[in-house]
Amino acid sequence: MKMKPEDIRDASWNGLKEEMVGVRYVVWGVLRECGPATTRQLAELTRMDLLIVRPRVTELCQLGFAALAGRENREGVYVARSFDEARRAHAEANGGDRQLAMEL
Repeated sequence: MKMKPEDIRDASWNGLKEEMVGVRYVVWGVLRECGPATTRQLAELTRMDLLIVRPRVTELCQLGFAALAGRENREGVYVARSFDEARRAHAEANGGDRQLAMEL
């Protein structure tokens, strides 16, 4: 399922965990095991087309499961985040882990 940025922003953490399926999950797993990598390197490691891998890495970054770690020549180098790191990133992006108080 392709998600728009506003879908990711509005999703709950449990909903985001459910998005970690299929090719997205495979790319994330290889990124976790092989360490920081460019999308081109990930495409080679997964033996998938670059045009399949690159959008999945973008989605992983949007979901908080990957982050840009630097640059190599003109390409971004990405690193995987654990579920805990992704949960914290999601919480920070959405107002923290605190529950908002309701005024009466």
